[in-house]
Amino acid sequence: MGKSRLLLLLKHRENKRLLVKLLTPRFELVLPSEEDPQLSALTADAFDLAIFDLVELGTWRAQLSRWRKDAEPLFLPMLALMPRGAVGALPLDVRYQIDELVTVPVDPAELDVRIAILLRARGLSQELALQNQRLEEMNKLKTRFVSVVSHEFRNPLSIISGMAQLLERQGPKMAAEKQQSMYRRIQSNVSKLTDLLEDLLILNRNASAQVKLEPAFIDLKAQCQKTLNDLNLSNRGSRQINFHAQGELSNVYVDAALIDTILNNLLSNALKYSPPDSVVHLSLQRRDDQIILEVKDRGRGIPYEDQPDLFEPFFRSQNVGSTPGTGLGLSIVKQCVDLHGGTIHVDSQVDRGTTFIVLLPSTAPLKS
Repeated sequence: MGKSRLLLLLKHRENKRLLVKLLTPRFELVLPSEEDPQLSALTADAFDLAIFDLVELGTWRAQLSRWRKDAEPLFLPMLALMPRGAVGALPLDVRYQIDELVTVPVDPAELDVRIAILLRARGLSQELALQNQRLEEMNKLKTRFVSVVSHEFRNPLSIISGMAQLLERQGPKMAAEKQQSMYRRIQSNVSKLTDLLEDLLILNRNASAQVKLEPAFIDLKAQCQKTLNDLNLSNRGSRQINFHAQGELSNVYVDAALIDTILNNLLSNALKYSPPDSVVHLSLQRRDDQIILEVKDRGRGIPYEDQPDLFEPFFRSQNVGSTPGTGLGLSIVKQCVDLHGGTIHVDSQVDRGTTFIVLLPSTAPLKS
């Protein structure tokens, strides 16, 4: 943890010399320079505590108020040095600018205590602001969860209920082929619900650290090919996946199950958001001790302003339209990549396609 930064605004030379000597070993001091005595470039996040005397309070009073306002919701404390007799004569509006007082001549022990109290209060305000930020993020996540999950559950359940009622009322009168078609629709929607529940379980296990990395030496090229074969069966050939592998991939130290999750989610998304006649590209290469996995499509792309939130749970880009989805896939991918100690990057332009690049370490040992 770095040193706290103290801004010294002192007209009295002897007090300034004394404080610089006392505080330099423990704090980082911010002092007006001869080139820029007005500290024109100084912002509220450049210091943790301002110490000033009565003369400089008059000079900097408006600026101190602006700095304090700019720092909100963090507490930016102000400590004043002044003669004992001057305290009672301070106007009320000036008193409200001051959080602590140290009378002059300065007692070093008293100064230490006042500074410690103010910096502790600032630290508590930082913790409170962080907790409020986390609470706000949790509320946003809860809102997304309720919105996405209720929608994704409601549609399949409505279809299942409707099909079941039709079969109950008219089943005996229906042709066998129509009955089978309805049974297939029911099964398809049951599968959607099962996949959604599985995504939620994976997300919960990863977030609660119940999933541990279990790496082993595997043939990564063969693993990718197996995943592609499974996807081609479900895709029924409506979109083509072009697979290219390069380098020694027969002995890569990764978690096969997590790799399968990464591939399934990235490729499924690429297929889902690409035109029916387009080609999705999967490339895999080993470079030194690193695996580079790239999934590229020519689909609708992701708006630039949505990209920072892309890996947040339940987040869906603004241009997904009516395409079904929960916004869980990329969040799960990010967790699987993090467990490997890797990184994931996205390069995307609207209507020009998206490329996801996953970088993973390929050799033991890995941290689990």
